[in-house]
Amino acid sequence: MTKYFSIVLFSCLICLCSCSKRTINYCENCHAKINYIELTPDSTSYNVIDIIKKNSWYFIYLQRNDSIFKVVSHEPSYKVPYEGYRKIEKDKRYNLILHAYSEIHRVDGVSIWPIGYTGGVQLDSITTVSVEPENDIWDLYEADELVGLYYLKAL
Repeated sequence: MTKYFSIVLFSCLICLCSCSKRTINYCENCHAKINYIELTPDSTSYNVIDIIKKNSWYFIYLQRNDSIFKVVSHEPSYKVPYEGYRKIEKDKRYNLILHAYSEIHRVDGVSIWPIGYTGGVQLDSITTVSVEPENDIWDLYEADELVGLYYLKAL
């Protein structure tokens, strides 16, 4: 009996420790409870240092250690499916997996970006985005977890 009680007590202790890093937020529009994991700095944790909107595109500047990344994210035309998610904010950390434009955009396995490319990319008929060598930004990035400013990693 004491062995069974010890196992149950140990299981509860493990459960409580694993749940202690969660915070609970509420969706402002739908009043639904949404759980988020509190972030600790690691290889996929980025701090948002700036957000710029140009036409229907967001340019999100992220920092990890001494590196700055420029993420391109398109504003969704239909926002209802994303109302349950929170929007990213400046000076907050988020876990993101970034994909470099120079690796994504290839033709027959060859990058469309030559080495040392310092130009821009036309995102649509009215929006162009450029790399910023003067700020040590040599590539553009996409993040699967972002649609516009909506962070899709809610738990």
